Amino acid sequence: MKLNTALEYCCMLQRTKLSMSWRSGSLSRTCKIITLYAKFIHSDKQMSSIKLNGLLYWNVCSPTFIKIVKKKTVADYSGFPYVCTLLNCLLWVVYGLPVVEFQVLVVTINAAGCFIEFLFLTLYLLNAEKKIRMKVMKLLMLVLVSFIAVTVLVLELIEDKKKRKTVIGTLCAVFAVGMYASPLSIMRMVIQTRSVKYMPFLLSLFNFINGLVWFGYAFIGGVDIYIAIPNGLGAASGIAQLALYAFYRNATPRDGDEKGNPTKATNNNFASIELEKNGAQKQSSHVSKSQTNEIV
Repeated sequence: MKLNTALEYCCMLQRTKLSMSWRSGSLSRTCKIITLYAKFIHSDKQMSSIKLNGLLYWNVCSPTFIKIVKKKTVADYSGFPYVCTLLNCLLWVVYGLPVVEFQVLVVTINAAGCFIEFLFLTLYLLNAEKKIRMKVMKLLMLVLVSFIAVTVLVLELIEDKKKRKTVIGTLCAVFAVGMYASPLSIMRMVIQTRSVKYMPFLLSLFNFINGLVWFGYAFIGGVDIYIAIPNGLGAASGIAQLALYAFYRNATPRDGDEKGNPTKATNNNFASIELEKNGAQKQSSHVSKSQTNEIV
């Protein structure tokens, strides 16, 4: 009996020592976790996560274009955001080249973005009506010519890399803000129609995530204001889109639902009105005939 009591006492002391050592080491473990996280920010794994986020952001419009290809029409989807995004990617590729300031991550992600946006625009133009196609093609040609002209002028006339960075960085920041602000026209449509049909949720979500991730990247190894400012605004724009989506998502009209389909409901109302008119005309003609027979 005494032996068992002694063993229990020893076990209790051991557990007490372990608990005290765990508490005393909790602070040091917390510091280690923070240190590992700080190292992760500057590691290749974090860079890979940024690359993955960038590729997901460029491909988030894929479901929209699958619908466009299946229906063979762009419906009310605007091509303006994709043109703005293409120009934004082209400018960032130049910004990340050695002739300005060499940044491998900026070049690779935005080069992939250029390819994907070209593909999306090709599908958009193939499935758009002639009037819309011509409008988007004119805008695209204007963007490409302007990009080539500005790039050549900056590289030829400005030899100092710092000045090149200032000019190209400012243009990148301006058009990045334009890219993030391009959904404003869609947001206006959402408010007017009380429908989020043409504002995909994933696009709004990754708009927010992409802006937030690149905003954090801008503070690695110093502060890059040309990356930080537009992407900070982009994250704010993403929050606004998500809030708008949450507010109007229940008002989205369902396919085949007359209550949610104003056009169909209106057509049915017109049809019922016509039937009532025809019925009233038949009834009036019948009454007039009966009155004529009575007089005769």
